[in-house]
Amino acid sequence: MIIRRSASSQQLITQPEHAALAARIMRQWDDTHFPESSRKTSILHAVEQHDCGWAAIDETLIVHETTGQLLDFLEVSDAIKRDTSSRGIEQLSSDPYAAALVTQHRLHVYRRYSEHPEWRGFMADLTAARDACLHAAGHISLSELVRTIPSCAPAISRHWRTVTTGPTWTQMAADMQCVSKVRRS
Repeated sequence: MIIRRSASSQQLITQPEHAALAARIMRQWDDTHFPESSRKTSILHAVEQHDCGWAAIDETLIVHETTGQLLDFLEVSDAIKRDTSSRGIEQLSSDPYAAALVTQHRLHVYRRYSEHPEWRGFMADLTAARDACLHAAGHISLSELVRTIPSCAPAISRHWRTVTTGPTWTQMAADMQCVSKVRRS
């Protein structure tokens, strides 16, 4: 769950809705920002499903035992982070290239934990899963996979502010009912 807190309310955005919005934005980009590729369908599938493993957790709303405060995806336990990652990657097994992209995304996001003893096995498992997905996707090398990411990632960083502010983003979020719940304090 992504939680945007203000003084009087909390906007709760599920991880799958965030991912669906990201894919919807990418589908709007022209070839200048997201060039045609034989892998474009898998890339969009990866973007749209990169957080699908969070669906069940987002439905339960995790609350801090002592404070009663809702926890967002950054505040939940490491065990939940690892579990949602594994579940999400498993759900993409029918599209090995998308699964490889999402696995690489997880390796990147959690790289800061790579030296923590409780994360080492998980990171090794992710690396093995990514490599198996690359093999299943047609013996693709890691460098080829990583080349896919920069083709659209610069557009994300350059245009994120204009894409995510103003009426376009607001309308897209409203259309998708991205903000699932609001809890007044």
